[in-house]
Amino acid sequence: MTRVRQFCWDRRHFAFGLFSMIKLWRVPRHIAVPRPLRHTHPQLRLRLAASRPQVPQSMNVHSSVARSTDTTRGGCAFGQSTSSSTWLWTGVVLFLSILVACAAAAQSPAKPRRLSLEDQETFPSRAIRIVVPFPAGASTDAIARIIAKPVSVTFDRSIFIDNRSGAGGIVGAEVALRAPTDGHTWLLSTAGILTINPLIYNSMRFDPVTAFAPITLVARVPYVLTVHPSVPVKSVVALVEFVRRRPGVLNYGSGGNGSTVHLGIEMFKAMTATNIVHVPYRGGAPAMNDLLGGHIDLMFNSVPLALPYIGTNRIRPLAVSSATRSDLLPDLPTMHEAGVSGFEFTGWFALLVAVGTPQRIVRWLNAELSTTLSL
Repeated sequence: MTRVRQFCWDRRHFAFGLFSMIKLWRVPRHIAVPRPLRHTHPQLRLRLAASRPQVPQSMNVHSSVARSTDTTRGGCAFGQSTSSSTWLWTGVVLFLSILVACAAAAQSPAKPRRLSLEDQETFPSRAIRIVVPFPAGASTDAIARIIAKPVSVTFDRSIFIDNRSGAGGIVGAEVALRAPTDGHTWLLSTAGILTINPLIYNSMRFDPVTAFAPITLVARVPYVLTVHPSVPVKSVVALVEFVRRRPGVLNYGSGGNGSTVHLGIEMFKAMTATNIVHVPYRGGAPAMNDLLGGHIDLMFNSVPLALPYIGTNRIRPLAVSSATRSDLLPDLPTMHEAGVSGFEFTGWFALLVAVGTPQRIVRWLNAELSTTLSL
């Protein structure tokens, strides 16, 4: 508040000058322009009084003006009537009040944004449901639970995770589509649901491009190539040589046909001319469990899913699938560095709502979640 008072005090002369110019424009030229006497030098006041125009006393209207020039009521003279002085000071007070309000508004903290709907309700009005189209323990489930806490704090609402796995994410996507289109049900989607499934499943009852409206991208996740300790290799080059000598002997797991991991391993097989048998699962978590138990030989795991087991001698990491090394595993080389030139793939996760959700809600969710998830 001290800065506001200083701001207004330093600009008092500007206020007086502004309203003096306004009066100069409004007052006829034969009447002298009023000046605030308290801010005028005494000698200048005398000089102005001596140069005051002589108004004939015989004219009634001019006599009233002459009489008004002999008074200094309100601190003004030379043609300034009581009503004009009142108008001037009212304008000054109004102008300074606007300055104080603008300065105070600039310094006051912004209030939390809320979405006011047409029906006068506040969004969200109840708990938010995030449909995860894969089982608990998968990388998609882990990411959903990571973002649930900050989103719950931002929206001041409960967030609950609804795992609906099956058919490469199609089951969970259909559950999200059947929910009311009021913005309270979100789908945490992967690249496979939106881009791969339409190419390999002829029985899909919806078009993911037209059935969903995107809210925001949540995360990009690199994968790490891991093998069971029973596989006698410690590098990607050694794994390629081992598989080439024994084609079709090793197998790998994935979260299902058409999943990102499935296509990642198939790309690895094509680039290295190797033969590894595919074992699809209903999600990455069951595949990870079988890798830990030695039922499958290798797989690409997302870094968040594999990280708790790296260093425990239950799995052996060989390389990451991204173009650069992971900040969580800085000592682990990329696939390119490990000998497979040009190999790169990562997974991404996005939040979607069913088409039919009001656009004002979608835009508001995009703004709020983009801010919350960037912290």
